[in-house]
Amino acid sequence: MFIKILTLLVISPVFSFANGVGNGGDICENRFTIVRNDIQSWILKGGSVGLNLPQGISFENYNQSMLFSVETAKVSCTDEKLFIGVAEKTCVNIRTTDGLVLIICNSNRFLNTSESDQYVLVHHEFAGLSGLEVNNGEASDYRLSNQISGFLQNQIVKKLVVKSPVANEKCDGLKPADPIGLFKPGQLILNLENTKANWESRACNNLTGCTEWKVEGDHFGGVQYSGSSKISIMNGSSIFLSFVGTVRYNEKMDVFNCSLDRSGKIDCELRNFLGAKGFIKMTGEFREGCYFIAGSAIYDIPNGIYNEYRVSIVGNY
Repeated sequence: MFIKILTLLVISPVFSFANGVGNGGDICENRFTIVRNDIQSWILKGGSVGLNLPQGISFENYNQSMLFSVETAKVSCTDEKLFIGVAEKTCVNIRTTDGLVLIICNSNRFLNTSESDQYVLVHHEFAGLSGLEVNNGEASDYRLSNQISGFLQNQIVKKLVVKSPVANEKCDGLKPADPIGLFKPGQLILNLENTKANWESRACNNLTGCTEWKVEGDHFGGVQYSGSSKISIMNGSSIFLSFVGTVRYNEKMDVFNCSLDRSGKIDCELRNFLGAKGFIKMTGEFREGCYFIAGSAIYDIPNGIYNEYRVSIVGNY
């Protein structure tokens, strides 16, 4: 992909260089750098665990390749229009013959893009350099980058946040695990040990921002989310991870179900935890001896007032 783009640029240059780097656009370059640094910080804090990664790409692969591209690529902005084929682009990325990795953006198009879409664009350029999003000719691949805006929250200055911290540090550093290795031949259901949930909340408004996070514990909205879990094999091919909590007089209830693949990726159903406005998407990973899921939601209240919630559930086996 990059060789093809470079060839087009060499045949018909669409931007100029000064000392090997594109001209102008100090404000554009500064804004790009702010977004880039926030994405880098978000990855280092574990924020990518909430992404829905394509089959065959692990969170470790994503983190390592993205951080390498962020650290090595140089950014420059120009007033000249940028094209891939006949399609005009806001930004393009290239590798020069002497090994320099460049991201070039059109200043006017980038600065007139919304804050949220700037995050999508910046992430896309680094994902392209990392081989995580591969364009098809003039058509761009945004399957990961389009998810980024879902992690943005207004905090006086818009920045990415880690949606829900993992509640148990025992998962840190452990490799993803294949859950099938835990089953005996012919076994269809595997009961796991107890799970531990942690809810947090904070009050926010558009003028003064948000309070500090308040720990709500594992009992929230009338449901005890700490409990147990089980892995089930359905139809001989699908794997499900079900989390079970207790509510009202120790009555058992299925809190929610998640799909689980053999690479360790956990993807849960969209669940209405907090009423009509409180749907939460939980994702996570099944690792060696430990598994976790996490998610968050914003509950809007009229007149610029809203509450934020985040939850994580961790289990050991």
